Amino acid sequence: MITSNGAQIYNLDKHLIFACDIKSNVISNFLQNINLDTDVVMQMYCKNQWYIDRKNIKKYFFYQGSYFKHQVVDFDCFKMDNVSKIFFTSNNRNKLSLLKKEIMHLFKEDLNISFSSNTCLEIMSKKVSKGNALIFLMKYLNFSLKNCITFGNAMNDIEMLKISGKACIVQNSDLALKNKLPYVEVIGSNDNNGVACYLDSFLKK
Repeated sequence: MITSNGAQIYNLDKHLIFACDIKSNVISNFLQNINLDTDVVMQMYCKNQWYIDRKNIKKYFFYQGSYFKHQVVDFDCFKMDNVSKIFFTSNNRNKLSLLKKEIMHLFKEDLNISFSSNTCLEIMSKKVSKGNALIFLMKYLNFSLKNCITFGNAMNDIEMLKISGKACIVQNSDLALKNKLPYVEVIGSNDNNGVACYLDSFLKK
């Protein structure tokens, strides 16, 4: 299982076989130089824990229950070790886009920045992407990338889609992804179980 946009990979026994965290000095510098709008909530994955900045959470964080529970912390007092991903959520795409430009300007040499949805901007180590993780995993399993089928819906999928033997984009994908990869097959939407239907048809051939 590839998680955190490629920052971590686990085997079938749930053991971590690959990790590429954001450097602690980069995170410290990041927090000192990035000013968040009141409509944006910062969140972080660290040591298999999910942390959320205490600022603005009551007003702007919309949480749907699952077994994976978040913890509210003050990032100004947080120890920045083993952070696999930082992400920002907001219902205002324009403000997330402005934040992306600011991060790119200050940290483009250190961080990989991409949208995973219209409401979520994610940052990882510069070395991290789903594509790089897939390359590692295929070497680890001794499989060829030509034998991989990948499915995507957002810009954080682009590297993975480019290198796989067969790539598919769901119908309700980010328009920017479709424009970047116009040659990739568009399948049914997530709302209509597009990936499951494609795999069901493919495996029956």
